[in-house]
Amino acid sequence: AVNVVVNVDGELKGYNTDGTGMLDALANRGVDPRGKSALILGAGGAARAAAFALARSEIASLHISNRTPARAEALASDVSSAHEELEISTSQLEKSPGNVDIVIQATSVGMAGDLSSPLPEGYPFSGDTVLLEMVYAPEETTLVSRALSGGATVVPGLEMLISQALRGFELFTGFPPPRDSMRDALRGRSRC
Repeated sequence: AVNVVVNVDGELKGYNTDGTGMLDALANRGVDPRGKSALILGAGGAARAAAFALARSEIASLHISNRTPARAEALASDVSSAHEELEISTSQLEKSPGNVDIVIQATSVGMAGDLSSPLPEGYPFSGDTVLLEMVYAPEETTLVSRALSGGATVVPGLEMLISQALRGFELFTGFPPPRDSMRDALRGRSRC
């Protein structure tokens, strides 16, 4: 999938900032996925970018949960074809494992006033868990609230959006982005 197209000397080049945005947002919170276990909720485009980015970052194991198990299995198959050494498993959302280091929420659940959660009530968030929520509006989804209540480290969706915007700016201009200005602009805009 491509979400940024850049004209390089008359040739169009496509990039996807989802995976790099996710990894940068995690890094900004001091989270290195190398050697850890991760759970990805969803099997669409953002989940796909997250799965491949995590695989490249040398994550130890990956679990993909989706409403439709066949979609989770298809994504797992694609990732394992490119990263044979990676331990990958799948399940339906309701059967997501609770013993992971990082949870990546890559579904649309929680957007625009949706108060539901992609994980069942009582999911075991703890101080050892990191949740990266890709939904950026509202800033605090039901899942984020539950993770915070459990003591988890939360990387809100707005942080990933900011990281994606910074990468897009650099791709378009070739210059380092004005991080603080972009962060302030996005934060102000998200409250509208």
